[in-house]
Amino acid sequence: MQKSNLFNILILPPKASIILYMKLILIRHGKTKEDNVILGHLPGHLSEIGKEEAKRIAKTIKTSKLNPEIIISSNLNRAKETSEIISQEIKIPIEFSNLIIERGGGIVEGKKDEDAEEFLNKILDKPYKSILIVPHNVFLCMLLSVYYELPIKEALQYNLKNKVLILDTDKKTGVVELPLLS
Repeated sequence: MQKSNLFNILILPPKASIILYMKLILIRHGKTKEDNVILGHLPGHLSEIGKEEAKRIAKTIKTSKLNPEIIISSNLNRAKETSEIISQEIKIPIEFSNLIIERGGGIVEGKKDEDAEEFLNKILDKPYKSILIVPHNVFLCMLLSVYYELPIKEALQYNLKNKVLILDTDKKTGVVELPLLS
């Protein structure tokens, strides 16, 4: 395993047994009003800072010409609000998925590799070249864990808040982090 000094994020070759041909843009929802509370299934709403973060993410995506064709989002309020702000800014539709909602009762309770693998398989069947995914922190870590065959405990060590991650599955170059524009 290697950490990139430039992006301060995990860089690994992708899992060889999965052949993907799309760009996955991974973000975590914006900061919530309930910032120091583990929300799980609780509703939670974006704070003003979280709304600004979503706008900055939209601007970053738009400026970088990533051109996602759809947003796939958790349907919990904080991810939904983040997705709606981004959707308004970059004018693409949103699809909500229960597969990527946060679980209650602790950060990994109810989480299985199969959840992330099932989600990955479903999005790979979609006819898009670029998809923006807005889940929660743990699920982002799980996607990286499954794709790169990492233990979940190792993947959970990475801070994914306020980041736009690009997983270009066609080029198989690893994860790239874009700096957010102000």
